[in-house]
Amino acid sequence: MATAVDREARSDAGTVPSTRLHPIYLLTETARTARRAIPFLAVTVLGGAPWAVNAALFGLIMAVAVAEWSVRRYTVTAGLFRLSSGLLHRTVRTVPLSRITAVAANRSLTQRLVGTWTLRIGVPGDRRGALVTLPSLSTRRMVELRQALTDPRRAGRPVGDEPPAVPPVTLSRLSTVDLLVAAATSALVPVLIVASVMGWLWFSRFVPPVPRTFMETAVEPRGQAAVLGALVAVGLVAAVGWTVSRQFRWTAVRDGPLLRTTAGLVTHRSGVIEVDRVHAVRIVEGLWRGHLGYCALQAEVAGMGRVSPLRRTVVPLLRTDRMATFLPAAIPELGWRPTPLHQVPRELRRRYLTVPTAWGAGFGVLATGGLLLVGAGPAAAAGAVFLPLGALLGWVRAREAGWRIDDDVVVLRARRVLSRQTVIARRGGIQSARQQASPFNVRRGVSGVTVRFSSRRSATVAYLPDAVVADLLAAIHPGRPRPPAVEPPDQVTTRRVARRAAYGGS
Repeated sequence: MATAVDREARSDAGTVPSTRLHPIYLLTETARTARRAIPFLAVTVLGGAPWAVNAALFGLIMAVAVAEWSVRRYTVTAGLFRLSSGLLHRTVRTVPLSRITAVAANRSLTQRLVGTWTLRIGVPGDRRGALVTLPSLSTRRMVELRQALTDPRRAGRPVGDEPPAVPPVTLSRLSTVDLLVAAATSALVPVLIVASVMGWLWFSRFVPPVPRTFMETAVEPRGQAAVLGALVAVGLVAAVGWTVSRQFRWTAVRDGPLLRTTAGLVTHRSGVIEVDRVHAVRIVEGLWRGHLGYCALQAEVAGMGRVSPLRRTVVPLLRTDRMATFLPAAIPELGWRPTPLHQVPRELRRRYLTVPTAWGAGFGVLATGGLLLVGAGPAAAAGAVFLPLGALLGWVRAREAGWRIDDDVVVLRARRVLSRQTVIARRGGIQSARQQASPFNVRRGVSGVTVRFSSRRSATVAYLPDAVVADLLAAIHPGRPRPPAVEPPDQVTTRRVARRAAYGGS
């Protein structure tokens, strides 16, 4: 039984008094106010106004910045987060703690030098990924506020009846080898390689003198292959540096009802996700990582949808064969058990070839026509490569598409252009489900299913038998009336062949 002193101490643990931001916020607010006053500064400076007028205008800018800083306060009390701001137009923003889904803290290199953090608070339904952003918090204030916002006692549990504390468990820590693999297989590598090649070909005159002189005197005399190799190396080094700076020492920790992640070398980030708010997880196997046996794990959380992938990432790199033990240990509440998925029936796989092949043919025609227009006749044949690439993509999509309905979760797997994604969703965590089919597929008993989450992301399996789609919809929404039964695809095919034979068709 907790004593009265312990209860009082715990009742005050989730309270934060009215607090201002770090004084360094004055600099950023002054810069913001000065940016708004650029037209007035241009008139006074270019118009030859006396120095006293310029000094008075600068003093007014400083006064406005100080006033904005003094009225911007936050507090946590009675289960609510309040942020008051505005000098002339007073604004008080209130967020119930029970609605907060995730809290992310990060700081840039400049903020690391001055010792401040930026804290972002996510709630369901917010399109920007952060309803409230506090740009300048000291480390002590950030930790204090984050603890108050993520306190598991805020859910209305009586004081003194808290569950016993469970020590944090480190789920994964990115090693140096894994970090290099993540950097080398990042989707940013080809982008930066292409950018470096195009930048040198078109904007070499803007390159700083030292690297430009090195390229012109030491690399270009060795031929085009040496130039291309040097530019590829530049893009690869840039991608590795960018990935290392953001994912250095990535650590995932399960701390009671929370998932905590920390990472960063130059910039530093720290995220907190409530496990109860995780509606689904997404296993992403990239183009290169999938062949090497690696994947990434992302969480579908309301308020953290189409924002930076790092904010919804639980682990950026993990051996695929470890996922069977890692996911049940990280989020046992999901109720997922590693079981094989059902594959798309063989008679439906050819339908996956239609759309990618059509896109490949279209891109091939455009590429061939463009090369002919610019006079590159011999290279125009290269446009024909898009057609087999589209067919290959459709064939891979057909082989990798799958689904499964378990007691607690629904699993959907589909191939995108550069990655294979497996979505494991709670039955009650799917916001909406939609069945779609073209007029040609309706007659054949074929349709697709798309599920959407409150994170504004989705998962789709393009072609399945109508009976399977009906089972998926019934599992996602148990109260939904089941659509009328349709003939299986094999019976539809048999009936169509018989009708053609009756009319003398082939």
